[in-house]
Amino acid sequence: MEKRKFLRRRPRADDGFTMIELLTVIAIIGALAAMLLPALSMGRERARRTTCMNNLRQFAMAYEMYAADFYEKFPIDKDCLYGGDRTICPRYMNTPSTFWCPSSGNRNNTVPAAIDSANWDNSYAFVFGLTASNKAAVPVPVVSDRHIYQSGETGYGNHKYGVNVLYIDSSVQWMNAVDIIYPSYTWLVDVDGSIGPVTANVNVAYAWVEEIKSYISYAIGDAYKAEWGEE
Repeated sequence: MEKRKFLRRRPRADDGFTMIELLTVIAIIGALAAMLLPALSMGRERARRTTCMNNLRQFAMAYEMYAADFYEKFPIDKDCLYGGDRTICPRYMNTPSTFWCPSSGNRNNTVPAAIDSANWDNSYAFVFGLTASNKAAVPVPVVSDRHIYQSGETGYGNHKYGVNVLYIDSSVQWMNAVDIIYPSYTWLVDVDGSIGPVTANVNVAYAWVEEIKSYISYAIGDAYKAEWGEE
């Protein structure tokens, strides 16, 4: 039988992809990237939200240790949070980054090297004046994100669509924006901007104060202790 000889075709100078083929490949890659980027972005935000929840759990443990040393009382004002030998930071929580929500980087809020009067509430809001013996019939917020992030805002807001909240029973929950309950009325307590709501039927640790155009923490005054489950 005669053997056939198969000759290898010599490459021609014009072999390769055509412009149409290249543009088609580029278009396909662009379409895939457009579909994947939102999912990747959402995944990163979920990771940041998880870190934020872990921060609040660290606050829960720090508050419990603080209450054990201070007759079952949680911090009564911001001065109990930082700066002293027996404050939340650094005695019970020695990492300043715990006060920082990574999602607040959306508004250029950077990790603090130390906690001070300028940054203690850059990421989180607090309810001051609570105790470990709280008897409220509804979940009482202790620490939460400082409002919902909106594009262009610089002074507050961490996550889009909702906030993380630490409650007095040490549980940490995600609260969707539509489920947030704000106080119907607020009153100024001190020159530092801390306030106390008329009703304790709220589920986040902050409120908008028109006078200073900002979201700030609660300080529970004597007149409203009973409504907050305090004696």
